[in-house]
Amino acid sequence: MEIAVEESLFLPVRAVRGSEQLHLVGLCAKKDGDYVAPTLRALSRLSAFISEKGAILAGDFNQSVKFDAKRSAAGHFGRVLDVLESLGVISAWHHTRDEKFGSETSSSYFHRWQQGHGSHIDYAFVPRGFAISSARLGTYDDFVAAGLSDHVPLTVDLKLSNGLPC
Repeated sequence: MEIAVEESLFLPVRAVRGSEQLHLVGLCAKKDGDYVAPTLRALSRLSAFISEKGAILAGDFNQSVKFDAKRSAAGHFGRVLDVLESLGVISAWHHTRDEKFGSETSSSYFHRWQQGHGSHIDYAFVPRGFAISSARLGTYDDFVAAGLSDHVPLTVDLKLSNGLPC
């Protein structure tokens, strides 16, 4: 199956080892009027790829439902979350932390590199039913204050169907 995605920085990958396949989508949503429209277009084009075997989608979505109140309904990140749910994937962070979208207790991005201006806009969505061992964020001091990025990494530990960690 050929995978064609016009939106920049959406990278679908099919990893194959023997008879095992894992679908991955790395992404960094780029603004095209807003961040929601290009994400929805990419998800529409990738829907068969995502739902065929289940897929892990991870990266910088550049959005949070806490921004939705300031946007028109067409630009609500909640629409993206609805599509992801319909594709059978869940947020590893929110699942393991039992947090609601927009009410995260930790930030993954620090606007203008300032600790007091954090938001949670980086996500890892995994197929419903995957065994998630943990989801954790890097620290402000180790990444932002050190000048490496205005984002901290989100690390998710999973167990594959054969019980091996990945």
